[in-house]
Amino acid sequence: SMDENGAVSSFSNFSNNVVDVIAPGRNILSTNPGNSYQNFSGTSFSAPIFSSLVIRWLSENKNVDEEITKLNRNEYLSAKIKDGKTLA
Repeated sequence: SMDENGAVSSFSNFSNNVVDVIAPGRNILSTNPGNSYQNFSGTSFSAPIFSSLVIRWLSENKNVDEEITKLNRNEYLSAKIKDGKTLA
């Protein structure tokens, strides 16, 4: 997660060796009960932004099956993929 200035949020866990993408996750305007809005922070707010990036990338990639196969080769992710194409 990053803040509005592009700096890594203090609550994020990351490694300089493996992070390719960082998404906003601090002071994100969201809905609140009572038909109101409030700023929130957390990696839970960056997750949907990152997910939409992945979906867009997959929709534009002509070799989606090849890319998913690469994900299957990743030991950590392969334990989370239940049918070869779906993250569990």
